[in-house]
Amino acid sequence: MERLREGGCACGAVRYRLRSEPLFVHCCHCLNCQRQTGSAFVINLLIESDRVELLGDRPNPIDTPGDGGSTQRIYRCPTCQVAVFSEYGRPDVWFVRGGTLDEPASVTPDVHIYTRSKVSWLTLPEPAPAFAAYYDIKALWPPPSFERLERLRRADPVEVPGAGVEPARPARGHPILSRARMTSFATPAGRTLATRRAEEPPAGSAPGRGSDRRRGSP
Repeated sequence: MERLREGGCACGAVRYRLRSEPLFVHCCHCLNCQRQTGSAFVINLLIESDRVELLGDRPNPIDTPGDGGSTQRIYRCPTCQVAVFSEYGRPDVWFVRGGTLDEPASVTPDVHIYTRSKVSWLTLPEPAPAFAAYYDIKALWPPPSFERLERLRRADPVEVPGAGVEPARPARGHPILSRARMTSFATPAGRTLATRRAEEPPAGSAPGRGSDRRRGSP
């Protein structure tokens, strides 16, 4: 039986419910995530955006600059500004911040990524897969999760690295996600809100560049 997890921001204005288990859970150690969270790493639950049910206010999408000329869309509470979701180029998959869950300890990372910039004092648990950069999702994801991703690809074809193709646009730290046309999420009334976005490839950038390096660093 799937567990319906809930979470929200610090002030309680933004509340959400995950209507299924996540696709996969990342622990990302890249410098961009460290900088944006002010912590050593971030826990992200990857899940289809239409499986995130909003129970309160709608979070504000903020386009945040990343390394290598990329952008990351972060959804923040309009009142307390806490980040609850992130989007890496593909709006139909959200990265839910694990720390915003009511029970953060209810999830365990399936993989540690960008460990080449991991802080030296942190020891990773032995059973967890860990990669200096990214990984082959087809080899690591459970078949049901990969099939869910495939359904999204069939509905709106997007080229996905790790499945034998190249990305249509870079997605900092998460090359699973590239281009998409629609943002959507469920509301308590059962309606799906959607906003159409134009593709906005960063000028002069290349896939995978600068994913965990600070600007100007060697």
